[in-house]
Amino acid sequence: MTAPQMRLPDRLMQVLEGLAQGKNAAQISRELEISRETVRSYTRKLYLSLGVHDRGHAVAIGYQRGLLGGQS
Repeated sequence: MTAPQMRLPDRLMQVLEGLAQGKNAAQISRELEISRETVRSYTRKLYLSLGVHDRGHAVAIGYQRGLLGGQS
């Protein structure tokens, strides 16, 4: 049985995708043209939304919930 599909705001999805690609806050901030502190803030919000405490778990949950990997 699969977990129900959840929807995250676009910016949180962009940060999650960056994390999944192994990018750090500086790389994500340059790519999205936002400050590193904003990336860190989005990362904290992402962790809260997913109920996780680190990037590895966030990425794993992202794949499990169909947020990453092109699943719809």
